[in-house]
Amino acid sequence: IDPGKRSVSLQPNPVYSSTANLVIETPGAISRMSILIYDANGSLMLKMNEQKGAGKKTIPLSLEKLAKGKYFLRVFNGDQAIGSTELIRL
Repeated sequence: IDPGKRSVSLQPNPVYSSTANLVIETPGAISRMSILIYDANGSLMLKMNEQKGAGKKTIPLSLEKLAKGKYFLRVFNGDQAIGSTELIRL
């Protein structure tokens, strides 16, 4: 186990339905966590504010407002990037 591990992943990916699970793992707690989803043109499509304790947290995402296509998901701790992943909605 890596005590400094930080990871961001999406399950399932590609997404065939209107929901997916965002799995975020960090060594410490985050009180101001922003989740941003951008389309392929760089336009902000969805913004969520969350918080999490130390370790792993799974956050359900509602993607029904997103058309089929490719998106980029970025997660921040305040102003510091935690990680990013691609999101494919089919």
